[in-house]
Parts: sequence; C-alpha cells; structure tokens
Amino acid sequence: MKKLLLITLILLPVITNAQSDSFSSLRENFEDGQDVVHVSISGFLMRTAIWIMEEDDSWIDAAESVKSFRFMNIPKSEFDAKGLRLNSFRKFVMKDNFQQLLTVKENGDWVEFYMQEGERNRNRYLVIAEAEDEVSVFELTGYIDLEKLALRNKKQIEVKSNL
Repeated sequence: MKKLLLITLILLPVITNAQSDSFSSLRENFEDGQDVVHVSISGFLMRTAIWIMEEDDSWIDAAESVKSFRFMNIPKSEFDAKGLRLNSFRKFVMKDNFQQLLTVKENGDWVEFYMQEGERNRNRYLVIAEAEDEVSVFELTGYIDLEKLALRNKKQIEVKSNL
C-alpha cells in the first residue's frame, strides 16, 4: 500500500502537468458543451498520421520530439451560454507564461500563435483560431524545429516557381 501511495505521489505532478493551465481551464469550462469537440493524441500517433498524409518526411523530421497534441473546437454560442469571453482566455494564456509569437488576420478570421518555453525541448505551442462562429484551440507539447519547417516551405516555393 505504501509503495502504491509513493508511486502515485511521484507520478501525480507528471500526470497533472500533461497540459497547460490554459488548455485545462478551457477544457473544464467547455467539455460538456453542445457541439464541442475535444481530441487528445500522442506525438507518435500524430507523426504517424502526418506520415500517412504527406509525401515527404520533412514534417515528421520537424516534429520528431512532439509528445502530445490536443485540440478543441468550441462554437461561439457556448462562450455566450457560459458568460465567458475569448479575450479573457487570451489574457489567461499570457498569465500562463505563454509568449505571443504571431497573429494573422485573414478574411475576418484570426489565428494567434503562442509558445511557452519548457525544459529540454518540452515547449508548449498554443494556437487560437477564431472564425465567425467557432473557436479552435490547438496545444502541442514537445519541440518543433522551425528551421526544418522553413527549409521545407522554401523547397515548396522553389518547386512551384519551377512549374
């Protein structure tokens, strides 16, 4: 019994730290909502899906140390029903030690990229995509090699210009 209690106490911080406070709060507030979608997969499964969908391995190489991927899609009506605002979530993300990397606005849709630095290639990347009637939030834990992704995009641009 003592061993079980000791193992539980050792593993509890690892289990509870599996996602950011921001994503946990979002999930707790909306997981029971109507038409809310929540998906959580391991890094291995994500890389396997990329491998199946992609012709080249550059995405897999760039995301080789991804540990987990979480996704939520929430209708904006759920924010209204719970009396919550997306701007409040954005403020909470910043208080959760995420740094805003990039904001893109296109055709009335907003996409924001955030990163929370961790130890030994265990960063957290958070993406908030706001459309007219829904909000999608992605959280990825691990390390993404941005140089490899940039190289991949450069190669794609070269191929398109040669066509």
